[in-house]
Amino acid sequence: MRLPVLSGKLDDLLALPLILSAIQWIQERVRPGWSMPGLQVIISATILFIVFEWILPQWSSRFVGDWTDGIAYGIGAWIFYRFMRGYE
Repeated sequence: MRLPVLSGKLDDLLALPLILSAIQWIQERVRPGWSMPGLQVIISATILFIVFEWILPQWSSRFVGDWTDGIAYGIGAWIFYRFMRGYE
């Protein structure tokens, strides 16, 4: 079964939880008990959106900017913050 909306946005939805989990894993090895601040999650989502949906499409025609990907990045950031980042 193919779900076009899900298959087209799943990578954007999972990008931040995967990237931020890797960063958190590394940070926890350096500083045990460390938890990623909410501002860092927001900044990460913003940077990812600006680079992949605005800068890269202007730089190369191989990339396509899509503002709806920003919604998927935001949901992914919320998922990470709410369920995956640990607690302070």
